Amino acid sequence: MYPFYKYVADALNNENKFLAWNVWKIIVNLTAVDDGAMWNMVSDKFYASLNSEFITEFSIACDCAERIIVNKSDESEKILNVLKNINNRIFKIGGEISESSLAVAKEKVDQLLEKIIAL
Repeated sequence: MYPFYKYVADALNNENKFLAWNVWKIIVNLTAVDDGAMWNMVSDKFYASLNSEFITEFSIACDCAERIIVNKSDESEKILNVLKNINNRIFKIGGEISESSLAVAKEKVDQLLEKIIAL
């Protein structure tokens, strides 16, 4: 799979963010064998998703963050800096602010932090 990383990464350009979920899972698993060059191809997209106002994109990135922290420890501070501001975030569904999405996001962050602490 690693030799075809670029083609896998190109799948992130799909407008359907739910399809991106599986692509991100493949990518983060490949970070274990990446020397950094491949991660650099997609890291901006990862951080854009982690900072997204759309709960689907944020959820995908949050689900992948643990594996990235494990495989790319130099990314941990940057990831944690984004996550620590969760209380100041706004999430939208259909263009409308969604308080329930913020609650879901906070729960995802709490679960991720518990996993990281357990490492």
